[in-house]
Amino acid sequence: IACPLFVPLVENGYINRDNQVTRMVAEDYLKPIIGTDLDTLILGCTHFPIIKEIIGDILGKDVKLIDSGYETARTAAAMLSRENMLLNSEQLGNRSFYVSDSIETFTENATIFLNEEITGSVEHHVW
Repeated sequence: IACPLFVPLVENGYINRDNQVTRMVAEDYLKPIIGTDLDTLILGCTHFPIIKEIIGDILGKDVKLIDSGYETARTAAAMLSRENMLLNSEQLGNRSFYVSDSIETFTENATIFLNEEITGSVEHHVW
């Protein structure tokens, strides 16, 4: 199911579980699958897990929601571990971000996605 309005809703901070705008849009998008025999839904965009609670409320507790970004990271970590390429350190590395949008917009959105304040350098580049 295509849900193109989820992206701007998330990026503009309409992410609270009780947000009626996001809930109304989600109900409209998910209407075709509500009440079907659906048991699992893959959240195929990095923005969708941010509103996972709203999606889960609409589809019900019997539908398992899969965060594709998390599962991809988990698989990558397992592959790196198998190849003895995974850094096992408690110390975080340095982070650098290169963005084509405004630095302020990126920082606000990245804080939502990562659920933490952004540290490290953020540089604007035109590709």
